[in-house]
Amino acid sequence: MAGWLAAGCWAYPLNLDNTLMRSAVRERVPGTLHEIVHQGQGPVLDERHLVRNDTGKTDARVHAMLTQVGDDSYLLQLQSQDQGSADHYRFHVRVDPPKEISCRFGQWVVADVNLLSDDLTLGARAIDWRHGDKDIDVVFHRAQRAPMQFTGGQVQLSFRVVEACV
Repeated sequence: MAGWLAAGCWAYPLNLDNTLMRSAVRERVPGTLHEIVHQGQGPVLDERHLVRNDTGKTDARVHAMLTQVGDDSYLLQLQSQDQGSADHYRFHVRVDPPKEISCRFGQWVVADVNLLSDDLTLGARAIDWRHGDKDIDVVFHRAQRAPMQFTGGQVQLSFRVVEACV
């Protein structure tokens, strides 16, 4: 029975309403670093969640959506809303794992993160994404001296949330 539990056979859905998301678009203008920050709680991040925009720009907008696609599987979509430019883009999501767990010593962890599509930007280095137990970070940096361009495209990452029992 212990092997069955350690295999992560239990699946409880995430509480998507408690998901924390943050995105930051940065652009350096001679002598000044400008930033547009969106931050919110829930499965969608869009213009309603604007925290700071010291650039005066209305472009470089990226919407985010987290959806459940299976018992323990999720899809994270970052969708560019226009064709603005930036030097740096970073997106961070922190999930709220279930409180229930089937083993005495264990925790829920993000696992099996896969990049499904990436056409969010042009002129950027290869996408850099990583994950921790409850977090996923997605980062784009410009590849050359000129800013990268958002394309109106998207990034899609799939992942699972599984029990890690000891």
